[in-house]
Amino acid sequence: TAAAPIVRRAERLGDATLLSSVVEMLKVSAPHWTIENLVARGVCGSHGDCEHAVHVVGAAEGVVIRNNRFEDFNAHIKINGEGGAFPDNGVIAGNTLVDSAPRATGNPVTPIDLVAASNWRISGNFIADFQRDGMGRATYGAFVKGAGSGTVMERNVVLCAWKLRRSEAPNIGLSIGGGGTDRGVMRD
Repeated sequence: TAAAPIVRRAERLGDATLLSSVVEMLKVSAPHWTIENLVARGVCGSHGDCEHAVHVVGAAEGVVIRNNRFEDFNAHIKINGEGGAFPDNGVIAGNTLVDSAPRATGNPVTPIDLVAASNWRISGNFIADFQRDGMGRATYGAFVKGAGSGTVMERNVVLCAWKLRRSEAPNIGLSIGGGGTDRGVMRD
């Protein structure tokens, strides 16, 4: 419940480091989860195999993802509908989302990838080095699309190329509706 959420947290950022070699490290499909103070690193042999540190879907309303460091995923935090339900009213705040090398994948490279969910607050995050290896489709620091509404993006620092050299693929910091959405996954 909102008063008693499911909590996955370390006492302080850096106290716990999770290594993930799977497509989705944590898939949240129920409401009222809090994920806080964790370090998670994708360690897949192929970049296409490390998609999400956290995937929020369907009925997962009221999820809070706060003060984490997620590294080396294609879409570090992915949010989308599932089974006709949409994970609304969430918070992504104070996180660091980075990659240590350009992503060698044809999959989307977007640290915050929100599709068709409403009323999220994306605030105070540091998003950097979301590069694609070689030419290809654009990469996005964060986007919201898919006919959701009421989402606020504020006070985020977005550096397309911070420690990594800028790739030849286009980089877009923040996008509202510009990433394109298949009608089958749109809210309406």
